Amino acid sequence: MPMKIHILTNALDAADAVSTHCILLKRRAAELGIPAALYAEFFHSDVREQVTPLERLLEGAAPDDVLLHQFFNASSLLPLVERFPGRRILMYHNITPPRFFEKDSPVYLSCLRGLRQLRTLTRAYDYAVGMSEASRRDLEDMGFPHTGVFPLFLDLEGLAARKPHPVLAGRPK
Repeated sequence: MPMKIHILTNALDAADAVSTHCILLKRRAAELGIPAALYAEFFHSDVREQVTPLERLLEGAAPDDVLLHQFFNASSLLPLVERFPGRRILMYHNITPPRFFEKDSPVYLSCLRGLRQLRTLTRAYDYAVGMSEASRRDLEDMGFPHTGVFPLFLDLEGLAARKPHPVLAGRPK
């Protein structure tokens, strides 16, 4: 049976960076002739056709398969990661340091939880990659033994086709 790629993420949205990366990973695997499925605990209706039901992750997984777990905040999906029979790769999209937020605010606590959880996962993966060299060094500093860099996939054509938001671009509506 040929190797399959399983892409796992907490959430898949219509246009954020991590979601776009996941969709492009799946597309690139297909272009290379590698079967790939994308699993998300939560997803926007606009990207529903990209998602395979989460409960099917372990059903079709085999020892030769690869799990690409997208990590960008605390995850409730770790029991699935632990039970995955193949190789496990952490793809770290960064977690903003909590110090940038008001102490004890919801976003401060969320970032703190995510970083604490990440530090407990150093032996759960065969390999851990950051989206940049700085992210890779963060993983290494946390104790991940095997690290590398896997740059974020971007949809440059999609970005170029978008019109700038007038308020964000500094122009009145």
